[in-house]
Amino acid sequence: MKRNDYIKLLSGGLLQVPESKFQQLSTFIEQRFEVQELRKPQTVSIGGQAPDHQYLGLIEWAKVFRKENVESVTYFYSALSEKQLPAHMAAAFAGVEDVIFNIKTSVQDYFYILQTRYSPSNEITPEQLAELVNAQPNPAAEWIRIEEVIQKSHELNSLPRIAEGSAEAYLQSPAGYQTFEWQAGDLVKELQLNAIINETEFVIPEPLTHLLQPSSFSFYNEGEEAREYTYLYPVEEISAAELISLIEAQPFAEEAILKLDSSLKEYPNDYTLDASRWKESFQHFPADQLQSMANLMCRFICECCDEKKVKPIIPASLKSKLGPDELEAKRIVARGKLDRSQYFLSPNTQPWEANTFERIDHPAVPEASAPEEELKATLQQALKDTGAFAAKNNSSFAEAFQLADYLLTGLLPEGNFDEAHKEKIIQELKEFGFSDRAIENFSNVFYYAEELLIIGWKRQEIYAFFACSMADVFGGMGSWNDQYFEPEEENITYQELSGALFNALKKYFVVLLSFQK
Repeated sequence: MKRNDYIKLLSGGLLQVPESKFQQLSTFIEQRFEVQELRKPQTVSIGGQAPDHQYLGLIEWAKVFRKENVESVTYFYSALSEKQLPAHMAAAFAGVEDVIFNIKTSVQDYFYILQTRYSPSNEITPEQLAELVNAQPNPAAEWIRIEEVIQKSHELNSLPRIAEGSAEAYLQSPAGYQTFEWQAGDLVKELQLNAIINETEFVIPEPLTHLLQPSSFSFYNEGEEAREYTYLYPVEEISAAELISLIEAQPFAEEAILKLDSSLKEYPNDYTLDASRWKESFQHFPADQLQSMANLMCRFICECCDEKKVKPIIPASLKSKLGPDELEAKRIVARGKLDRSQYFLSPNTQPWEANTFERIDHPAVPEASAPEEELKATLQQALKDTGAFAAKNNSSFAEAFQLADYLLTGLLPEGNFDEAHKEKIIQELKEFGFSDRAIENFSNVFYYAEELLIIGWKRQEIYAFFACSMADVFGGMGSWNDQYFEPEEENITYQELSGALFNALKKYFVVLLSFQK
């Protein structure tokens, strides 16, 4: 079970348990999470915004609503329309939250969404980074370069541009915090590259020395000079005549052509070249193939230059169409020189994870979901369909779907969810032919019965909870999402079945979590 689903279970439980069970459940939760101090170092904390928007630890937060007489707690699945990925694929990414939490008291309705935040990766803060930048010999130039790096990153990630000249303020603002977290290390590296390019000192103010660590690794042996390599690449489309002029300008033109010819023969593709009539060959290449040839030729010109320890000769007409430019060339050289002398940011040694229920505005109470039995039947059918597909394709996930389907029937040996009860169920699983791995996974899920019993769940609801936990195979690398089937028609079926299962699972699970007096 994913941690955020577990937190929803426990939080909803705190709101619904009778007063006689509240302290028992509170103690249970306190033994597993930090529920007093949000963002406490080296803990996973839980809390939420009270009706007055003040942040409280989970126990105190729950008490606020209990004083108003909680009438119902409803979780509902809200697949947000702006997502570009199907819901079952979006589940692979941290931070994606699509379950809304409605608390109805005798006073009013409240709507929440669970947000998970993590401590910074590094010790340095945005304010300290600004102090480091402003300590350099030419801080104005440094901020211009930092803005360029941020703008390029935003462009690559389809994020809006920041206002010109606002880099310092942006990185210290709530809007810029995520960018700071992603790029702090890169920005510190840029400061060091600029120091090499401008032949100035990389200044580290005394109060910040503990935030940076010198490199303890190098690609070069002690005393060995960093080797400078040649770089050349097209930055604009190049015509056949321009490519020919570039090759002819090199004193080793024929050698570069032979390298190209040898490569094309070694790695068969759609390109053919007559080395003795290479100019004519280039003139007949389609536009897309010509650009591929331009990239390859730049690579082999670089190889020849490195072997002969010379620089490429660039015709004047091509200087704007080939990179790197003078400044970027200096940066490339500086990166090689930086190697052993580079400073890295000190990692955060006091990490935390904070899960908070954030209050949101919602236009109306959600529509009533389908009856629970109908949702359960839909999930069972989705498990059967997906399980059959997985089995047909010899996927190890087939057994997870089959086990979830079996648990959802509720036709298990009776007991009071103690160790003896678990062993009776395991014995039946063995008789049905489930593997040791499946039984181990079931055993791990079985232990959730303790908190479910405290909250007051019935036997069939607990089995359904086990089933949902076993069926939730959606995630990142190594999960059910990380599969591909051939031919393409089969892969389309996989995507359709996965989407149907994910939606059925979500809709049934949130109904399980909900309650009404």
